[in-house]
Amino acid sequence: MQSNELYEFMNQLKTQLTSEYRRIQIRAKEDPGTAGDEGENNWAELLRSWLPSNYQVVTKGRIINHTGEASPQVDVLVLHPAYPRHLMEKKYYLAGGVVAAFECKLTLKTAHLKKIFSNASKIKRLYKPRTGTPYHELHQPIIYGVLAHSHSWKKGKEGCAFTILRSILKNQYQDIEHPREMLDIIAIADTATYKLNKEVLIGPSIPEQEFQNGFFSDSDLTDGVGVGYTCGWDESSKPWYGTTLGRLVCYLMERMAYEDPSLRPMAEFYVMSDLDTGGISCPDLWKSDAVFTDHVLNELRTVGTDENKWSLRSTHY
Repeated sequence: MQSNELYEFMNQLKTQLTSEYRRIQIRAKEDPGTAGDEGENNWAELLRSWLPSNYQVVTKGRIINHTGEASPQVDVLVLHPAYPRHLMEKKYYLAGGVVAAFECKLTLKTAHLKKIFSNASKIKRLYKPRTGTPYHELHQPIIYGVLAHSHSWKKGKEGCAFTILRSILKNQYQDIEHPREMLDIIAIADTATYKLNKEVLIGPSIPEQEFQNGFFSDSDLTDGVGVGYTCGWDESSKPWYGTTLGRLVCYLMERMAYEDPSLRPMAEFYVMSDLDTGGISCPDLWKSDAVFTDHVLNELRTVGTDENKWSLRSTHY
């Protein structure tokens, strides 16, 4: 497969972040606060450069919902184009205008994960659960993730991408009651991207023995939702294979495009360009009646899913 300029741009971003990480780390111990701020600014600038220009990116703040409940502090926020300009500099951001929020780490560690996943559930619960379609019932309006320059895991025989994945899997359900409350993405610039996938396995066309390419082979599991983090890492020997940051940008644009149809042409281009080529996943099956309302579940069992990628009935969410 022939590479295109997108991969080169993403590799340049990775090089820049790696260089910034080394520079910031020199003084991180003597001034961790400033080091953290610089790391957050690196990510904020990356998002400003690659997300649509009418989506404002700001740093440091808390999200407040319609009842006055506030989130833990987050490091970087992406605001909807309709967000009031008068409130842009206020550090309590209205939940209805926050498209995405991220916690930033210079060096992601195992000890961070429990709190990270707990914060994800707290932030997702600021929003009233949506109903009516599979996509709405599987997702809250906000995207929540973690952005890290590097990590503290040691490399083993298989590298560290899978070691990190195992740590993620141990913590993924911290304070979680429903898949819509889960952390959406973890991007570690120099290693891998871990994005949450949700695949509906319900309907008359779903073979009982072939769920998720064989991951779910028990004939008793006749329907449900496969939920799991896909680990995608850089492959230096294959320049077309996608990049860690390319996967991040592609994922954000796809998710944003579900809510904002004007973004779909650009998101589709990223998908067709194989900016994200997937990865390895170890999904769990959530029982369908624990995920969907009766109305949506009955319709799925009757008519199945629609393969149109942008349909709210898409198999992949």
